[in-house]
Amino acid sequence: MLVALLLVASVGTASAECAWVLWVMNVDGAWHPLGGYERKVSCDDAVVRLEKGKANPAICLPDTIDPRGPKGAR
Repeated sequence: MLVALLLVASVGTASAECAWVLWVMNVDGAWHPLGGYERKVSCDDAVVRLEKGKANPAICLPDTIDPRGPKGAR
């Protein structure tokens, strides 16, 4: 029973993590994915590096969120 409890607890922890996508707005005003990261901190670091050399806005979002909206809206 203890093993089953530990297994359930570890699955809950793993599913809480997600991937992060670095999105960049191009000159045409559309968002485009630029890269993927396992940790938000790594993605945020990439945003800082990217924005130092460019004026284009960039943002990190969980891989489940698409700033372009629902698929049918594209």
